[in-house]
Amino acid sequence: MEDFVDAFLLEMKNKRDQKHSTFTSEYTIKQLIKTVSDVFVTGTETTTTTITWAVLYLTAKQDIQARVFRKINAIVGKDRLPSLQDKHYLVCTEAFIMEVLRVCNIATVNLPHTCAVDTKLRDFDIPKGTTLLPDIDSMLFDPEIWGDPEEFRPEIFISEEGTVTKQEEFIPFFTGRIIFSTNYSITFSMRSKNPYEIN
Repeated sequence: MEDFVDAFLLEMKNKRDQKHSTFTSEYTIKQLIKTVSDVFVTGTETTTTTITWAVLYLTAKQDIQARVFRKINAIVGKDRLPSLQDKHYLVCTEAFIMEVLRVCNIATVNLPHTCAVDTKLRDFDIPKGTTLLPDIDSMLFDPEIWGDPEEFRPEIFISEEGTVTKQEEFIPFFTGRIIFSTNYSITFSMRSKNPYEIN
């Protein structure tokens, strides 16, 4: 199996003899086409926007541009393309990309999530089943986490040892499956006597 399309087509083949399967209608092929189109468009748009912001910051921050260029030139050279094996050595480049993703935050409101259990968040009661729209900016621009969050500083992602460090709060595309009451308290490192009450 190569990819999502292969898995989808295999599932259609496996379910073709099942009378009430959702994988046996002509409508299913239309769903597959629309899903693949959505994935393609979404990936293209986020990539384009990220590259645009990266170019703008490289233009505005000549010192960072020079540092990234020198390092890529030293590690990769001019006779080949960069590869994933180079990533470990291109610390300032990776930190630059991470800072672009943090400051430019192209996914300000993420996909809706559902509260798994009744939860109390400060003075608010959030009933189980409530739809929540996470505000990623509140995490990526929190001065308690990033110091001066409006300032473009790739070095915040570089440890004293000179390696890339990824803070737990760095979530430019948010996270995967969310069980709100549990993960909110873990993500924001807030402690409470009641695990579902966040002060």
